[in-house]
Amino acid sequence: MAYYDAIFKDLMNDERSCFVPVIADEEEIQPLATHAGWATGRSVDFFARVHESKYVHLEVQTRVDRTMKWRMANYFSILHHRVHKWKKESIEIDQYLVYLGSEPSSMTSGHPRFGLPYAFNVIDLYKTQIPMLEMSEFYGDRIISLLTEGKADEAWLDEVGIICTLQDEADKMEGLFYIRELAALRGKTMLIDNQLAELGLYEALKNNPFTAKAAVAHEIAVHIRNIDEFLIASGLSGLSADERDLLEPLPLDEVKQVMQRMTWHGEDRSLINASAAAFHNYLRTDEDDDEHSDGTSPGN
Repeated sequence: MAYYDAIFKDLMNDERSCFVPVIADEEEIQPLATHAGWATGRSVDFFARVHESKYVHLEVQTRVDRTMKWRMANYFSILHHRVHKWKKESIEIDQYLVYLGSEPSSMTSGHPRFGLPYAFNVIDLYKTQIPMLEMSEFYGDRIISLLTEGKADEAWLDEVGIICTLQDEADKMEGLFYIRELAALRGKTMLIDNQLAELGLYEALKNNPFTAKAAVAHEIAVHIRNIDEFLIASGLSGLSADERDLLEPLPLDEVKQVMQRMTWHGEDRSLINASAAAFHNYLRTDEDDDEHSDGTSPGN
């Protein structure tokens, strides 16, 4: 479901996380705004600068999507346009596709029509071991590590116990909320719920305001699912992966409005593109002051 992606994006975009540096084998990276070029109205899951001629782009997938080779190639092109307007052959953008699901994946690490040197890295978390995440001081990295290969029930329960010792109440409740939500990806929901109930935290967790970010991401996913079901019920094709990518970064109120206008007022699905473009244009004023199109800061 889409909220798994949203939670994972939140964790890996946290400044405390070492997930992307470890995956990309880079000691330091500088996260950048995730738009893929203002004219596109698109955004990516993660984008960062390693140094002036190298960047890292990462996408997250919960479900197997055989169109990812096309989407990654599209991102590759438009991100190069964002960074240097297709003018510099020396710029490298390393791409990573992280698969969160546990079913066998047919998503490939390249495109058969493009061939080398174009390729991206596919990381099936459920078949991958990343020991450095387990040693991270950030609970988000340790939660991600639970989705990697070979994590038994004891590892999940131990992490619940560690999170319960956090002094920051916001981190504690958010960490517990996130581990409970992501547990469903590995069939551990009942295990975590039983543990939370024993600790007397289950009801408190459901109603705690510190879990608002994840709750909002979840609610956005619900509206997106409603739009998808409405389209199918109307005899139309469901939401495409591209349309989902346009909706997910929008504020909750905006997604809700799109859902209402499409389902209640019969507006065309082109509203999705229009709303995404309007949102990016609204952000552009602030972002353009902080970052030039080549990725440099003003005055550089």
